Amino acid sequence: MEYTRFIGWDVHAATIAVAIADAGRRPAQFEGTIPADEAAVRQWIRRQSDASTMLVCYEAGPTGFEMARLLEHLGVPWQVIAPGLVPKKGCSLSLLIDTYVLMHKLVRLGRQAS
Repeated sequence: MEYTRFIGWDVHAATIAVAIADAGRRPAQFEGTIPADEAAVRQWIRRQSDASTMLVCYEAGPTGFEMARLLEHLGVPWQVIAPGLVPKKGCSLSLLIDTYVLMHKLVRLGRQAS
């Protein structure tokens, strides 16, 4: 599948920071934060005109299974990124999203990123 947008989520217990990188466009843009609950995620996904051609990625963690089930149910492509591949604290969100974009390019080339 050819993705039109790469969405990076920095998921925490109470909030999700959202950044978006359009395919072939840099740098990623920070969109803001949403509450880390099912209703807020559903609402955010409904606002996206291209939900089936965007790829949501986030770091593996305690919320991973619930988030994966929800995104799958909503028909949104997703990928959980291995924690060792995500930049450590202190990195900007833009760098984090650029890292996700690079990993997804590798996935499209047939290399495994997670």
